[in-house]
Amino acid sequence: MTMNSPSADRNGDIEQTSDVNWKLIAAGVVAVLAFIFILQNRNQGTISFLFFDVTIGVWLALLITFVLGLVVGLLVAHVIRRRKKSDAEA
Repeated sequence: MTMNSPSADRNGDIEQTSDVNWKLIAAGVVAVLAFIFILQNRNQGTISFLFFDVTIGVWLALLITFVLGLVVGLLVAHVIRRRKKSDAEA
């Protein structure tokens, strides 16, 4: 997973070949987009839930919502996999 790796041609000269790590590039693009998102959504908003009202940055509220959705999705996927596995064993 190196970015550049040397290789020899027919004359024995060493050339640099490029092995592109697309996951690293994608992570960098996502990081830049997240930074831009945070900069553009620095304003405050009031979030109401049950009996609580809290003033929080819009970007932080959306980040918390995203993380909670991710956790719930992973838990549901885990439960489905366990059920399929137990059904296959029975």
